[in-house]
Amino acid sequence: MYGLYIHIPFCYKKCSYCDFVSFGGRQDLLPPYLHALKKEAEKFKGAEIDTVFIGGGTPSLMDTNQIQDLCAFLYQNFNIKSDAEFTMEANPQSLTFDKIKASKDGGVNRFSVGAQSLTDSVLNDLGRSHTLKQFENAIENIKKADIKNFNLDLIFALPGQTLEMWLKTLNKAVNYGSTHISCYSLIIDENTPLGVSYKRGEISLPSEETERLMYKAIKETLEKYGIYQYEVSNYAKKGYECKHNIKYWQAKEYIGLGCAAHSYYNGARYNNTLNLNDYINQKDIVTNKEILTKTDMQEEIIFLGLRMNRGIDLQGYKKRFNFDFISEYNTQIQKLKKLNLVDFNERYLYLTEKGMDILDSVVLEFIKEI
Repeated sequence: MYGLYIHIPFCYKKCSYCDFVSFGGRQDLLPPYLHALKKEAEKFKGAEIDTVFIGGGTPSLMDTNQIQDLCAFLYQNFNIKSDAEFTMEANPQSLTFDKIKASKDGGVNRFSVGAQSLTDSVLNDLGRSHTLKQFENAIENIKKADIKNFNLDLIFALPGQTLEMWLKTLNKAVNYGSTHISCYSLIIDENTPLGVSYKRGEISLPSEETERLMYKAIKETLEKYGIYQYEVSNYAKKGYECKHNIKYWQAKEYIGLGCAAHSYYNGARYNNTLNLNDYINQKDIVTNKEILTKTDMQEEIIFLGLRMNRGIDLQGYKKRFNFDFISEYNTQIQKLKKLNLVDFNERYLYLTEKGMDILDSVVLEFIKEI
């Protein structure tokens, strides 16, 4: 079973911090783009799918007819399981009740809503196109449509943000009844408007110590509400972990469609073109193909597996590579265990809370030996 990712790279406008491949104010290109998506999808016709994720960009910019048509096509072109997790990302500004209803009728059973902040002044500073009221209306419409599974995206370590402000945001977020919350630390890219302002000294960010306290506060706060961490940046109620993203972290194969989309299919990684016009014209859309070696796969499973709280699947690792992880890395494991950075049981090797704080350093202890 594959995961299926669909990239809709259009936004109402570009946010000041965003360095993703997306295009502001180009919604007029949606019709030819969706046509190109279908042409690419036909290459994978009949593939068995158990998770679908329509991301962006802002997929909720599509109108109801486009949403219905795309969903119908996916079910016609692929063999999608009847109980598949089917997620669509949305921006509150463009997520109307009619679009939610059209999505649900088309098979969508999970929404991921880009809240980012729950304060209007901060949303404005980030260049977001929605207000808190629009976000609350979107959540109300999701509930009205009887969609019980939805995620909220939040960003922390924002300019001028204090620990107290972040705690208020977390406590406010859980009151909306979401089953899943993703919390990402702000990453400043020098090529974005926010990055330019930061370089000029026009904005200041919380200290590294404050950022760490903000990160620790997420787990401590959300657990009080029955929302538990299962990956470095992701928290969910039991049974509501994002199945599609777990495929990525378990290094399972998936099909990615669209401009700038990535795929991991038949043992190879594919990158689609970043050029929107080339994609629409289906001109040399695959710009890079890499056949993964055994070493590549080992490194990915270690890095991605340790991002998850449950850690590396030891039985799965042995089945995949025909050797025992604990024996192979005994020296590194004993060293890290003494430092209280990792632990393990019969099924998984996983990071401790202390180890999660320095994930990259722990990963290097294993990868440098491959």
